[in-house]
Amino acid sequence: YDLQWHSADFNVSLVANDSTSGIIATTFKLDSGPDTNANKVELTTDGNHLIEFWSTVKAGNIETQKTIYALLDKTKPSTSDNYDGNWKTSNYSITLTPSDSTSQVETTYYQINGTGFVEGTTIAINADGNNLVEYYSVDRAGNIETTKTRHALLDKIAPTTIDNYDRTWKTNDFAIELSPSDLTSDINKTYYRINSGSWTEGTNIDFNSDGNYLIEYLSTDLADNTETTNAFNALLDKTKPSTTDDLNTEWQTNDFNITLTPSDATSGVKYTEYNFNGIDYNGTSISINQDGNWTITYKTTDNAGNIEDIKTIYAALDKTKPMTINNYDNLWKTNDLAVALTPSDSNSGVKKTLYKIDSGSWTEGNNIDFNADGNYTLEYYSEDNAGNTENTNLIYV
Repeated sequence: YDLQWHSADFNVSLVANDSTSGIIATTFKLDSGPDTNANKVELTTDGNHLIEFWSTVKAGNIETQKTIYALLDKTKPSTSDNYDGNWKTSNYSITLTPSDSTSQVETTYYQINGTGFVEGTTIAINADGNNLVEYYSVDRAGNIETTKTRHALLDKIAPTTIDNYDRTWKTNDFAIELSPSDLTSDINKTYYRINSGSWTEGTNIDFNSDGNYLIEYLSTDLADNTETTNAFNALLDKTKPSTTDDLNTEWQTNDFNITLTPSDATSGVKYTEYNFNGIDYNGTSISINQDGNWTITYKTTDNAGNIEDIKTIYAALDKTKPMTINNYDNLWKTNDLAVALTPSDSNSGVKKTLYKIDSGSWTEGNNIDFNADGNYTLEYYSEDNAGNTENTNLIYV
């Protein structure tokens, strides 16, 4: 016997020798069992077996008992690990614990992702991914454990989420889609919130009311990495702007300005434009300095692109006094006569004509009859609808 561990059944041969009377019997005891007369000991069970043996010669002499230990281990070692099978978010180590109840463990080997087996019981996991770990142990009898495999999961990188919003004002209902991605452990959940409200799980956000919305979103992966919060403003304005003016719709007799006041509650006013006398302008102040009843149109556009419906106003300016003429030829008449006053005003129009004869009262009218002899003083003037008053005219009839 070679005194080495064996991994399969084997025999220990006992060879006796006596040069005088000769051997009559060889006897052994296995593990303190009964005496057995035989020249070989069969080993079939695992263990560190005590073999005691001796021989007896024909002359009756008994050999001094001898002792050896026969080593048999047919059972492969077993190795366990302390990995819980879950994703990790930082570097970690797996500890291998080999065991062998008979010959004891000689060596433990492992490899990561097929890079070649190395000796050791501590496996450092520091590369992101689903790492294939293989390991086995060998005992002192030469038994080789069947290779075991584990998937060591490491994801140190947080997921990334993008959105499809172009950061511009919208004028119709729209939806924003969130697209999360994770290179290693894969996405677990995506969350968003609006205007610092409660977090909601989902990847689609609908907008159907005017507003400037603060949107925040993030994703988590299966390793429990949490993305840094993303934030932007979602802009929706479906409402057209509104513009008012301070026009006094009455006829005016002096130059004046019209001020346009645009407003937009959501996206804000971008510009206001108006058309005056057939010419387009941008602005909010319109100067009226020429006689006429002017047609002015205006509208405002907001920052979302909504365009106000065109509004129309009429700006009336009449700085010119009316004019009144008469039909009298400045000659003496021998018969009753009538003087006709004819007023004119090319802008606001004549409102009334007044006259008086000599020192009489002012009377409204356009026709004056004379049927008594005399040299009459006739004064007259007209007023227009803007309030302009003509200078008094005087004739002698």
